[in-house]
Amino acid sequence: MSHQKPKFTVELIKEEDQKEVYEVLKEFFLKDEPNCKKMGITHCDDAEKYLTKNLGDNCSFKAVDENGKIIGVVSNGIGRRPLLDTPKQSAAALSSDDRWRKLGMLIDNINEHYDIFQQYPDSETFLDGKAIAVNPDYRGLGIAGELLKKTIEYMKENNIQAMMRTCSSAFSARVMEKLNMKEVYRINYKDFIVNNEQVLNPDSPHVACRVFVIQNEEHV
Repeated sequence: MSHQKPKFTVELIKEEDQKEVYEVLKEFFLKDEPNCKKMGITHCDDAEKYLTKNLGDNCSFKAVDENGKIIGVVSNGIGRRPLLDTPKQSAAALSSDDRWRKLGMLIDNINEHYDIFQQYPDSETFLDGKAIAVNPDYRGLGIAGELLKKTIEYMKENNIQAMMRTCSSAFSARVMEKLNMKEVYRINYKDFIVNNEQVLNPDSPHVACRVFVIQNEEHV
């Protein structure tokens, strides 16, 4: 006897969803993200702020099963061109947790080597992908792909020129490749050295952090 696959819908995350959304991200993103897993980060204030601070931008989406349970989340934000002469903020310096500070150092490295506004000089905003999380009981249904497709639809509907996603995991990078996103920057973890020490050392197969961009085809 065959079991019918559960149905789900993809919807905009609302303000009242924030608590449940963070619980999903905490349970299925932080525990699986290779660097957090290696460092034992299951929750910290810095992580919660990073994952939820942009939900008010109204461009993040949830996958909901037939009973209304959130089974997947894509957290996005709107990145805005900084004002002229505005100094770059250090993500590491803003971190209060020593473990999360290492991830802030990774973000600082990416910001130092890749500027999406240089690639798209006519744009004032871009869609900034933060995290994707899917309940493992529902994996294999294509939920991550549907969440990202909905995000790309949002980009097109709101005339945003490009979306950027930073993938610290080999598995999330594979999803971006399937969506034909273009890799624009990569740093191998073994080469990420600060003060003669390797900053991050996640387990195999996670060997690099990769940044991907997809352009709104209507802007081509």
